[in-house]
Amino acid sequence: IASPDSFYLKTCQRQLILSCTKIQTIHENVVQKKNAYEFFLSVICGLESSLIGESEIVAQVKKAYSEYIQSPHCNRSIQRFIERAFHDSKKIRTHYLNRLSQKPYAYLVKKYLQSFINQEVLILGSGKIASDILSQLSKNFKLKLYSRNQEQISSLQEKFLFSIEKNFNEYVHYPVIINTIGSNNTLFFQEDLLKWSQQGVFFLDLSNP
Repeated sequence: IASPDSFYLKTCQRQLILSCTKIQTIHENVVQKKNAYEFFLSVICGLESSLIGESEIVAQVKKAYSEYIQSPHCNRSIQRFIERAFHDSKKIRTHYLNRLSQKPYAYLVKKYLQSFINQEVLILGSGKIASDILSQLSKNFKLKLYSRNQEQISSLQEKFLFSIEKNFNEYVHYPVIINTIGSNNTLFFQEDLLKWSQQGVFFLDLSNP
């Protein structure tokens, strides 16, 4: 539980809270003071991501920050904290991380799927990663999308060509299934993955890339 003036970031890979007051949580991964800044800076630099140095996290933090500063509860100390991290992360990326791969996840997905060109690909979710994947795969694959967020689906349909899967379940069969839905609950069970594997389905989970 955090105070109303806390900064909150939620992506398919992480949930992060910045607060000037003590946070009540059952989780142990709480860092404070100098360690908090170092960790937050590490996150923005992409050093806490599986793809070291990836840059998508920057856009995600900037979007959350833009919404935060519009809030009537915006805390000036937290605002300065984040702005300092943006400034420092830019210098770190320029001087130390410029040789690391900063290709987006969607670019790597396209590379992995070269043997599935012109086949059907089902994308689960309609967030930033799903949008990037649609952008990368739209020319060479038959794309279908499953999402419960009708507003985001409509927005994506204005940019990309794809059809909609309305009744996704473990029995739906596609050559390729890409999951971008982050959830604290179990979305797929071991028996589902085993069944898809036996059917020759290529399953790629980007909910925690």
